[in-house]
Amino acid sequence: MSHDVGSTVNLEIIRGGQRYGTNVVLAARPEQPVPPVPAQQVTPQQAGLGMSLREVSPQQAQAMGLQSKTYAIISQVVPGSSADRNGLKVGDVIVEADGTADPTPAQVQQAAADGVLVLRVRRRDSFFYAALKK
Repeated sequence: MSHDVGSTVNLEIIRGGQRYGTNVVLAARPEQPVPPVPAQQVTPQQAGLGMSLREVSPQQAQAMGLQSKTYAIISQVVPGSSADRNGLKVGDVIVEADGTADPTPAQVQQAAADGVLVLRVRRRDSFFYAALKK
């Protein structure tokens, strides 16, 4: 579902078991739009949702302020891809993929096999959700 800039969208938020409703007016992203990648330049690595992942060791995770376990971290985002349009950035840590907590890169790839992926992402000290679609 897509909406135009300036449209009002009704959101329902569930937090701590409580439901909250609000209306949001959509605004344009502040940065310049990324030009689309021409089809002839798309490589097999860029197909799909538009991101590459690498594994972070438990020691690296601990140095980043995370629990000492293995995590998937975004190592590349293809400009104009679903990952890019959803605001994902290099260095974002995936803490949940389609309901799987602390997934490995292989588990994220498996969850994305159907072309749809809901991620919970940690960037610095904040968390957000991103819904990606091929």
